[in-house]
Amino acid sequence: MKNGTSLQLLTLHHNPFTCNCKNSVLEKFLRTTKARIPYLTTDVQCEFPESLQGQSVLTVDQRSCQEIYGGFAFLLSMVFTCAFIALPLLRHLFGWDVWYSLQILWAGCKGYSHPSSSCSPKHYDAFVVFDTDNQAVRDWVYNELVVRLESSGYRRFSLCLEERDWIPGLSCIENLHHAVYSSEKTVFVLSNGTGKGFGGAMVNGVIRQTFFMVQQRLLDEKVDVAVLVLLDKMFPKLKYLQLRKRLCSKSVISWPRNPQAQPLFWNQTRTALSSDNLQLYDNNISESFTRLTN
Repeated sequence: MKNGTSLQLLTLHHNPFTCNCKNSVLEKFLRTTKARIPYLTTDVQCEFPESLQGQSVLTVDQRSCQEIYGGFAFLLSMVFTCAFIALPLLRHLFGWDVWYSLQILWAGCKGYSHPSSSCSPKHYDAFVVFDTDNQAVRDWVYNELVVRLESSGYRRFSLCLEERDWIPGLSCIENLHHAVYSSEKTVFVLSNGTGKGFGGAMVNGVIRQTFFMVQQRLLDEKVDVAVLVLLDKMFPKLKYLQLRKRLCSKSVISWPRNPQAQPLFWNQTRTALSSDNLQLYDNNISESFTRLTN
């Protein structure tokens, strides 16, 4: 039916034509073809839709189809424009809330529970935190502390160590939170290298975060779980350390260089791990704090 073919005569009258946008190609062909079409203007009429019934096929306005498609394109472009404007605004206003809600739902689907429920009952007697980059401190923890407390003595303690007991795959803060809240005590093993930054910028990140969590636990649960083990005699004069020695001196233990005094050190360590720090507070200091708070 293309122009240039040998078609000379085409009879179309008395056929029920459907005049809609899908058949717009037929109307265009009838206007441009060179073939002879009898009764084209009188008997080639529309049957459907009813609004055009009895009208000539040539009377269908092709611009109406363009208006339909144009209106649809305009509506679609307006929807996309509104979406591109609204989505960044909604993300700015409610993005964090949506993200947090999705994380809670995802955690519920995977079966995770609230940290407070997973940390009770206690799993460890003590969480031992130290500078893992300091080889001397690391050797002392594994060769002295772990051996003495876990493998010998009248009572054997269950210790939690970062490199040994943390769960692979969990983030550092999740493992740290679980270690602090699932242990009866938190033992800080400090040396001169660590003490220079204790509470400052040079301290190991894990030790600093552990210190903050222990203090937060003291505020939330009214439980003092801190035990300080000092490996060096010439330790920097820190305000927190001085206050700790005055408030609860039995929770600050120094490692003796004299081998004959080491059994006393281990007895003091076992006592500190087995006792409630609040019961070991100096009465004069604690009464002073009570008066100040009241």
